[in-house]
Amino acid sequence: MDRQNLTPYPAGKELETAIQNGIKSGCFYSYILSSVDRRIDETAEVVAHVSLCPHRAEWTLVVNPILFTEILEAHPDIDRESILRAILLHEYLHIAHDHFERGFALQEKYSLIERNIAADLAVNSTLEESDKNALKEIGGLFPAQPPFNFPEGLSMEQYLALLSLGSFDAKISDSKLAGYAKTMKELQAFSDALTQTAGSESVSLKDLEAFASQKLKARVRASVKNLKEKPLPGLCLPPGIGAGQMNWMVEWAYPKAKISWKHLLKDHLEHSGASGARVRTYLRSHPREGGGILLKGKTPLKMEQILILLDTSSSMRKEDYNQFIGVIKSLRSERRSFSIMQWDTARQSEPVPVERFMRLEKPRLRGGGGTNMRAGVLEASKRYPQFKRIIVVTDGHTPYFTKMNPSPVPVIWALTSNARFANADGAVIRLYSK
Repeated sequence: MDRQNLTPYPAGKELETAIQNGIKSGCFYSYILSSVDRRIDETAEVVAHVSLCPHRAEWTLVVNPILFTEILEAHPDIDRESILRAILLHEYLHIAHDHFERGFALQEKYSLIERNIAADLAVNSTLEESDKNALKEIGGLFPAQPPFNFPEGLSMEQYLALLSLGSFDAKISDSKLAGYAKTMKELQAFSDALTQTAGSESVSLKDLEAFASQKLKARVRASVKNLKEKPLPGLCLPPGIGAGQMNWMVEWAYPKAKISWKHLLKDHLEHSGASGARVRTYLRSHPREGGGILLKGKTPLKMEQILILLDTSSSMRKEDYNQFIGVIKSLRSERRSFSIMQWDTARQSEPVPVERFMRLEKPRLRGGGGTNMRAGVLEASKRYPQFKRIIVVTDGHTPYFTKMNPSPVPVIWALTSNARFANADGAVIRLYSK
């Protein structure tokens, strides 16, 4: 096919045709993409990006056919529908991984370019091979390739931490493929506009994002349900959905936690670490009373001391602290003592016994700096070795320990949001489950 002087592709109808052809070929991801609104914008600065419509609170996938056609001209051997679907899926996964909300929580520490690179690395490492190959052909960024040579399957925050250890040329990222950065700029503009017009009935950008994501999740769940009940020719629900490459969709659209988070937390405390249980001992009775017989007895272990490390960074909201208070109330025990230590990069407090903290009608929560709860655990474990376990209460937008880089002490991550926490070292409990 002669690629010279091509008519801009795709037009609106061609965009829909590419999705439908993917479905007909048995591509499950194309079926999922059909749940998202799509539109053409020849003025967009990038090939494709995600846009938030503030009036309808809807996520939309946007494609610039002019820039996309430039890709086709530069790569005459690629299949245009396959690469289009791969690009759309890439942008969609930024929504599914909550990269935009998480990106705002990281903006004080990392540049937009750094966040764009890290978000792309996180998304691309989860793609199937066919989509990976398509994006590699046009210059997509992948963690296992030079100049990075990073492990695959890490989160955006983990890739940011790795990026900060080296020096990488910002030009490594093709500006026409920087859809994440384009969306972040657009969302920042919305946020600024909302701030200027803020009133008693105004909503925040975070609320709009959450509402848009909830609506999209509902459509994804409905689509999966329809496919389960009425499989399409050549396309059915993949067996064992939720395993392997499907994790992102299940964790995002179908929160797995069905058990009360309080029960989960209690279970982890009961079945791991020193629980304050009594151990069997043997006592020798007085010769005049027991004739030298050894009598069984039980001696209690020393009460276990557990530290609750509270994230007081600026990304935590009032609702997050309300959930934290719920955690405190659920942890009262005769076999364990709990202390609270507030932590963010700007300010930290000394550990305070829970009883003293809760005496206040409205406990004082100080802080407001950046988030690095991994550093908090490291510092607390050094300063206060008496705490044999640490419960970290955070919104999840923070560096954390992984199985490859474990925590020096047993840790439980109590997350107040659905932030991605892949490959985390320690138990992960999401506090938004009822």
